Amino acid sequence: MEVKSVALGFSRFVEGSLPVTYLGIPFVSGNLKARDSQPLISRICNRIEAWTSNFISQAGRLQLINAILFAIHGFWARCVFLPSSIIKSVQSILVRFLWAWNLSSRCMVKVAWKDCCFPKIEGGIGTKKFSVWNNAAILYQFWRIINRDDSLWIEWLYHHDLKRKGFWTMPIAYKCSWSLRRIL
Repeated sequence: MEVKSVALGFSRFVEGSLPVTYLGIPFVSGNLKARDSQPLISRICNRIEAWTSNFISQAGRLQLINAILFAIHGFWARCVFLPSSIIKSVQSILVRFLWAWNLSSRCMVKVAWKDCCFPKIEGGIGTKKFSVWNNAAILYQFWRIINRDDSLWIEWLYHHDLKRKGFWTMPIAYKCSWSLRRIL
């Protein structure tokens, strides 16, 4: 403890705590919990609240969902494994925005979200299904790990978690192997 305080005083660094955020995404030592993903929810809600002051048609709201809000979710999904509770929360927020135009009131859903996710040619409205996108992002991370992509995070995984072990012995690979079984 004394060495740490001397080092902090000498270097003028400040002792921090987890989760540390980088580019808005929290880095945690274990699996991402729902409470760690609250910045994602708040970022999406802040965007929606900024838009609700203007009158935007339903087609405009659909474009905002597909272009901007899905990009925020996609950025997070490419970087971390999102829990299913967060995916459901984001989806319910987007449903309220699409059908009710604000987040504070209850809304009458006209079409189920799973039906909205079909392409327009098949009778849907062309939105993306967040759970499928999350599975694809998880598989992308698996691909990066297995191919030893040139990344500091992957080098850290091989040095700490995968030292003299196979990829499938890693806890996150075991928990998320359902993605492979469901997709393949």
